[in-house]
Amino acid sequence: MIVSNMVSARIEVITPLDFGTILISDHSDTSRVQIGVNGRNMTSGSVHLVSGGQAAELVISSLPALHNISVSTSIITPHLSHSNLAVQGINLVKLEHVDRVFSDAQGNALLKVGGTLDVNAQPTQYPDGTYRVWVNIEVNY
Repeated sequence: MIVSNMVSARIEVITPLDFGTILISDHSDTSRVQIGVNGRNMTSGSVHLVSGGQAAELVISSLPALHNISVSTSIITPHLSHSNLAVQGINLVKLEHVDRVFSDAQGNALLKVGGTLDVNAQPTQYPDGTYRVWVNIEVNY
């Protein structure tokens, strides 16, 4: 007899990954913004973090209690989009997080996710506004 118990974990976004408000002072220079899970944010090149910038905080629930959980992520669309249109030149290139979390007695676990954006050199300015990108988070237990 084979018994299969298909259970899905729930992921609730407490705080989304936020690269804050950035200023690109020289569009002809390649730049990078890193938002760390440890609270350290770094920039290089001609991009400057004006305000904000914080790692995502996610609560994973509906897990087995007191269980070691494997976490993996993938970037679905590396190009950031502005007004639902992909913007060439601003790319999410890396997500930062631990590979494993441990669920508590209620079957919940906290996961922090940071990331790295690359800003490519462009002859024109990027439009002002809010940009979005989609990622996939998978938990295995």
